[in-house]
Parts: sequence; structure tokens; C-alpha cells
Amino acid sequence: MQAFLHGWRRKGGVVLLVMACLATGLWVRTLFFADQFCFVIGDRKHYFNSGQSGLSWLSVDRSLVVEWHMVIPAEDFETRHLDRPLTESLNEVLTILTDKGINPACRYLLYWWLVLPLTLLSAYLILWKPQGVVRTDVVTPSEDGR
Repeated sequence: MQAFLHGWRRKGGVVLLVMACLATGLWVRTLFFADQFCFVIGDRKHYFNSGQSGLSWLSVDRSLVVEWHMVIPAEDFETRHLDRPLTESLNEVLTILTDKGINPACRYLLYWWLVLPLTLLSAYLILWKPQGVVRTDVVTPSEDGR
């Protein structure tokens, strides 16, 4: 096993594969549960949501108490968002908040955007076989000029 993990490429590939597995686990979790974490920094309230096969961050102009909501059943989350894609749900929320003058900021990341590149890169790094060093001998001109 030590011979297999010799070199930085395969070690890096294993680390990326572990990261891909963790992202896949979070992705599968969003099929059954939705998580939300809310906190306040300054005069902005930040929401981190994991649901609908993605991770989203929303920041609004409101200083409210810190909340923690953990493990919302997927059925409840889907009924709230009418089983729409994450992008549609976020666009609707942004429109409502902008109309109320709350000044929202939002970013989202679908889990497959992480899983696919991490998996492909780790497969390349783990399965790639280093090529042998090609050595070209230096040819010196002979004394007779050839």
C-alpha cells in the first residue's frame, strides 16, 4: 500500500476522493432532509441552507436573534418550495425580499458541481501512471568532424 501512495499525485487524489465522497454524502442527505443555519454579523442576517441538491447562502439587512433550525424533513421543505429547482426558489425569495427593501445578497452551489470535478480529478491523479524519464544522451562531435 505504501508503494501505491508513493508521490504527491496519488496522495492528492485520495484526498480529493475523500472530499468528493463527503460532498456526495451531503448531496444524498438533501434528498431526505434540509438543513438551515442562521446567524447575525453586524446588521446583516446570514442564512446557510442545504437542500434541493444544493447549498445556498442568503444575506439580508436585518438584525434578528440567532436561530438554528436543523433537520427539516424533505417533504416539508419541498411543500414550502413547491418541489421546484433551487434556482427558481432562490429567485422568488430574492424578488420578495427586494420588493420589501431588505437588500438581499445570495449565492448557491449545486452539489454535483463539486462532486463531478473532484471525482474526475481524483481518478486522474490516482490512476495516472508516471511516465519514465526520457534521457537523451548528449552527442559530442567526434574529432574527425562527423
